[in-house]
Amino acid sequence: MSKLNLRAIKFTWLFCLLVLAGCKTNNERNTEAEKISSNTNCHPQGGRSGLIAGTATTTQDSEIQTDSEPVQDEDMASVENNYSGRKGAPEGMVLIEGGTFSMGGVGDLALKREYPRHPVTVSSFYMDTHEVTNAEFKKFVEETGYVTIAERPIDWEELKKQLPPGTPKPPDENLRPGSLLFKLRPGVTDLSNYFQWWVWTVGTDWKHPEGPDSSIEGKENHPVVHIAYADAKAYARWAGKRLPTEAEWEYAAR
Repeated sequence: MSKLNLRAIKFTWLFCLLVLAGCKTNNERNTEAEKISSNTNCHPQGGRSGLIAGTATTTQDSEIQTDSEPVQDEDMASVENNYSGRKGAPEGMVLIEGGTFSMGGVGDLALKREYPRHPVTVSSFYMDTHEVTNAEFKKFVEETGYVTIAERPIDWEELKKQLPPGTPKPPDENLRPGSLLFKLRPGVTDLSNYFQWWVWTVGTDWKHPEGPDSSIEGKENHPVVHIAYADAKAYARWAGKRLPTEAEWEYAAR
């Protein structure tokens, strides 16, 4: 897979799963990460919740602090080194030799929050050679009965915790299971708000990737989409693996 394709997958929340096994060496990371605000000048605030409730806005300002502090990568402490004693990479995986690289934004299209560039060291790890496919995810669902986030009715009491106080309850139609569907909109020139081409669509999920009337028939080897973070973690646990950290993903892509 090309570096460009990996980068495209990394920066979409309807992400294709790419999981990896326990690290070949230890699970500790010596990383330096900049402290930044969560706001950027090119991402709408409110996300899925704001779109459902009609409150999504675009933030104009971003404050970047350039001081750094050591951080621990997410979920490292709970990962077991299942493959540390094996010779060669597990089936369907490739060994990414550890090393140090310069992590952060490159080029004019990088976000402000991706700076400053800073050195990050990662240990060796195994990574899947391709994204999780529809066929692989279907097997997981059939064996476990798992229901993805996009297939579950939306709990208004939980949703409103993520919205500004006093936000009115959206129509019941908007609280039915669904996901964001990409819609090409000719003539869009302002790229600061991606809600111009992502549309909340009831009945869209991993089994119906292009809307309620679509299916994955004939797309068994396509990457699974409309998967939330909780879904990805559940699949990874079932597969005996874990998700890559952002540093690991960027290092492997480079």
